[in-house]
Amino acid sequence: MTGIRVNGEDRQTEAGTVSGLLSELGVVASIIIVEKNGTILARDRFANETIREGDRFELIKLMGGG
Repeated sequence: MTGIRVNGEDRQTEAGTVSGLLSELGVVASIIIVEKNGTILARDRFANETIREGDRFELIKLMGGG
């Protein structure tokens, strides 16, 4: 288990990549922006971007409307 912070909350994850984390959280990657340690990640990096102890993530859900 790896200790990380997601949207301001400490949590433990077994995921090794950002894609795995999103899957673990039940989040659809196509409607989310992921910021890791202050840097926004491109979606094509989710599968290869590794997770390390202490990483901080902000997950921002895209919404349509007007």
